[in-house]
Amino acid sequence: MLDLGSGRGAVSIALAGASGMDLEIVAGDVSEQMLSRLRALRLPRVDVKYIDATAIDEPDSSFDLVFCAFVLHFLTGKAQALAEVARVLRAGGALAMSVPGPGMQEGWWAKYNSVVDDFRSKANLPDRAVVPGGSWDELAAAASLRVVQRETVPIALPLTGPSQHWEWLLAHSHRGLYDALDEAARENFRDTVLRSLEEEHPSAGCELLAEAEFYRMATAAG
Repeated sequence: MLDLGSGRGAVSIALAGASGMDLEIVAGDVSEQMLSRLRALRLPRVDVKYIDATAIDEPDSSFDLVFCAFVLHFLTGKAQALAEVARVLRAGGALAMSVPGPGMQEGWWAKYNSVVDDFRSKANLPDRAVVPGGSWDELAAAASLRVVQRETVPIALPLTGPSQHWEWLLAHSHRGLYDALDEAARENFRDTVLRSLEEEHPSAGCELLAEAEFYRMATAAG
């Protein structure tokens, strides 16, 4: 299995610890910080590598399964990444992937994204690359994959309050923006998000209310 965009290794850790599974795992990411953390765990049957999703440095037909959790929607080269996934999958192999659901662009999330855009304008960051559109069905077909299952799942996870919600946001979305701000702007960013959570979030920041869209794609022969 290829864990593409492995991050901290949530998928690889779970599978490496599963009993009764004869599975060899390649965990790949472009973040050296994440890779160092994952290597330090010394997980059995897990080979940790630097892997760019748009240019996967693995031979053709190397994997039975590619798992990609909340990565592909960020990429400007989504079509190229799917083509690379199709190339490294064996006949009958599958891609299991997740992306944010459509509800993540509405309600409080829209307000949060507005805050992010405001602070991004104050940070020393390059212009944000434009992520091309196109449905996942269309992108899959262009890569010789086909969508065989799709499910949208609402998520409601209890949190201790706005501070824990902020920590989750920082760990899962905009750490790069936070690090690019000066100290005063970082504090302002945090205070602005906390205030929005307390005053505008449906749960006052005490629940993570999100939405995930899960896809299973098969190779043409699968």
